[in-house]
Amino acid sequence: MIVPQDGRLRLDRERLKQHRKRLGLSQEALAEHCFDRRLCVSIASIKRAESGKAVLYRTARHLAEIYDVEVEALSVDAEEVAAVSASDVEEMESARVLIQLHAVAADESALATWVQHFGGSLAEGGTALFGLPRAYRSDAQRGLLCAVTLVEQGVARGVYLQAGHWPTAASPLMVEERSGVWVERGVAVQLAERFVFDDEGGDWLRYRHPRHEAQEARFELVGRRLQLGQLQAILESTRAYQAGNLIYIRGVAGIGKTRLSAEFAEMAAAHADHHQAEVLDFGTRADEGPLMQLTRSLLQTSNEALNEALDDTINEGIGEAYLLARLSALRLPVDHAMLLRPLLGLAQPEDAQRLYAAMTPATRSQRLIQALRDILLARSIHRPQLLVVEDLHWADEALLGTLSGLLQETLEAPVIWLFTSRLEQDPLETRLRPQLPELPLTLIELPPLRPQEAEALVASFGTVPAEHAARCVSQAQGNPLFLTQLLLFHPHRSLPASLANLVQSKLDQLTDLDRRAMCIAAVMGQRFSLALLQEVLGQADYRPELPQRYSLVRPLEEGSYRFVHDLILQGIYEGIPKIQRDRLHLRLAELYGEAEPGLRARHLHRARSLEAPKAFLQAVAAEMARYRHEEALALLKQCWSIDYAPKDEYRLVLLQGQVAMATGRIQRRGSTSRRRVPTPGRSVTASPPTSG
Repeated sequence: MIVPQDGRLRLDRERLKQHRKRLGLSQEALAEHCFDRRLCVSIASIKRAESGKAVLYRTARHLAEIYDVEVEALSVDAEEVAAVSASDVEEMESARVLIQLHAVAADESALATWVQHFGGSLAEGGTALFGLPRAYRSDAQRGLLCAVTLVEQGVARGVYLQAGHWPTAASPLMVEERSGVWVERGVAVQLAERFVFDDEGGDWLRYRHPRHEAQEARFELVGRRLQLGQLQAILESTRAYQAGNLIYIRGVAGIGKTRLSAEFAEMAAAHADHHQAEVLDFGTRADEGPLMQLTRSLLQTSNEALNEALDDTINEGIGEAYLLARLSALRLPVDHAMLLRPLLGLAQPEDAQRLYAAMTPATRSQRLIQALRDILLARSIHRPQLLVVEDLHWADEALLGTLSGLLQETLEAPVIWLFTSRLEQDPLETRLRPQLPELPLTLIELPPLRPQEAEALVASFGTVPAEHAARCVSQAQGNPLFLTQLLLFHPHRSLPASLANLVQSKLDQLTDLDRRAMCIAAVMGQRFSLALLQEVLGQADYRPELPQRYSLVRPLEEGSYRFVHDLILQGIYEGIPKIQRDRLHLRLAELYGEAEPGLRARHLHRARSLEAPKAFLQAVAAEMARYRHEEALALLKQCWSIDYAPKDEYRLVLLQGQVAMATGRIQRRGSTSRRRVPTPGRSVTASPPTSG
């Protein structure tokens, strides 16, 4: 068996398929089976291996373990390896951005149990991974909750949480004497809205506690006066007419849906009871879902002692007495307890268990809606109720059915429902509106912040270096989440972990073909030609319909697209292994050829090709012939920056003088022209002459 220097090898596709079929598993089921065995094999890796493409040796070893064979039994013959082209541009398996948990002096058995509970997978050496076989936006939050639980339960003395490209990310230098939960800055920035950390300016922040609702919001709300006016009017209407309303806030990821809903909840606190629930994308049990969150909140009272009793009894699994007492206090039938116990994790009495088991699923669902409706109506007699359900785009059919039923049943009561959803996978038009045609609905679609609003948000952060602030405003393009993450993250060229995880979660929802297409498009640039993408991809009929649906790209005029945000492009681009990026840049340079000399030169430059200086000179000459002197100057500047290949300084100075003369800037170049002109044909790697 031959293992290349890059640690990849090709496996026999037919043998792999035979082994998988022997187990009776689809590719998706095999990935889940690997996940259950705590082996790091993604669906994309399985598809790559079975299509004859090179995979990491680690992937081959894990597949061999699943199939109970040696790696050699799965690998192709040496002759077949040699026959495969090394410049296969379809190799798009990028190193994945994962949340990685490292436990110090941990009990391995208990560690595995808790990691699995929070939806992670256990790797070697006390390391747990969140984001396999697919990345979710809740990976960082579940990783932190797992870390906190490990320390609280005494499973580990200290836990470190970081984000990085797996398996290449370096493990943190863990100190045995250091206890508690330590979170890498990039991850802490992502979680700062919900959790409190000690920040002493270093790369690692110590976790303290969850951020309570009563605490002041971390980031100032700017640029949403119109939307706040709408929300204030709905609150006043509900109080005046004692009738229900549905508010639906939607927008792209990070646009400020959660922040706006939190501001409204604070606004309504003096007039209404607030109940909060969140739909997570992965890793929650049925008794931890949004209905459970709403039920617990609805059963609470203004009596703090009773609420503490509720927390204690439910946590201990003996909250039966409290549940019955609350139903009695609300003057509701005791039979409702039978429907609420499963949500609260309480055991059914024997008689109730027999009756509950005899019900059909439809009957249970309808009875649950009636029980929750009665609690809501009983509470709304005294005060209006505000129920916020965030991230409805992750909701399943059962949850949407229950919420639809509750909306219909509380239409005539002072109950305000507020849902938030992303544009991608938004269920409003396809699954909610058909069931609620007569429901009064206020739809708020959040736009990006204006430049002056973004600058106001920057000002709320206190002292931020002007250059860093300007760069963040430009990069964020009006997205509040992107802006706050970039401001909190120390100035750095790479993308913060929170944004890299967002991009990874979007990519994982695509097909293998779409992922490869997005990687190629990211190398092409912010705006790309569909025809050229199809040629590099080798799929003449390809259309980026799925990436468009998930808000990665949007169409422009016929035959061209662009990424919806520069940071999404950057996240995809940084996730492509450098050797594959360079191959793609060289391939694109070849395709552009003499038709687009400027683009050809820039792609050669990105690949650090020795041909780049010559290509830049040709491109400058071509732009001058077209009287596009500003573009010629930009190309000259890029050529001067090359430090990896020799360049003809004589021709560069000559061309720079010609451009200056053509644009009337000859006086400004006076100091340059008086320099010692290099000998013709001399190639150097010097710095550019300074312009006066």
